[in-house]
Amino acid sequence: LEQSIQVIAVNDPSPSIFIPPAEHMVNMLKHDSTHEHFKGEVSHKDNKFIVTGQEISTLVEQQPSNILWDELVVHEKFGIIEALMTTVHSICNDVKIRQNLIPLSIGAAIAGKAAKYEEIYVAIKEATNGPFKNMLTYTEDEVVSTCFIDDIHSSVFYAKAGISLDDRIVIK
Repeated sequence: LEQSIQVIAVNDPSPSIFIPPAEHMVNMLKHDSTHEHFKGEVSHKDNKFIVTGQEISTLVEQQPSNILWDELVVHEKFGIIEALMTTVHSICNDVKIRQNLIPLSIGAAIAGKAAKYEEIYVAIKEATNGPFKNMLTYTEDEVVSTCFIDDIHSSVFYAKAGISLDDRIVIK
């Protein structure tokens, strides 16, 4: 972890049924096959894991809408009534490989305030130069996920990947 970044919590919506969430996070951080083994000190206590002295709470929330997202860019600018997130899971020690290859739909995105898709990505782009500078990055480049292996941002907004069904429903 970067010394200048304070991580408060990490959500693992599908934790291992065999290992408590904090212990699972420690195991995954110590044995990361993409970024190699973490070279710092990692441990766990109660529902927190500790990385180089920084305590991080673990959440096990199946529905992202139940996490307090009040500070998000799109929510602040347009309001979010519902959200849709699609993910392809990486290979994990407790998931069969065929389960990693199928996208998983989790919900749908309906904005509280009408907005064209272009307005949304302009708001995101502005936020990457403002309050979310070290957390969010924006790109229009032709990229793949491996382009971001060493990226420090917790979220990447790829402007060409979204579509708007109307002024209130955007799929990203």
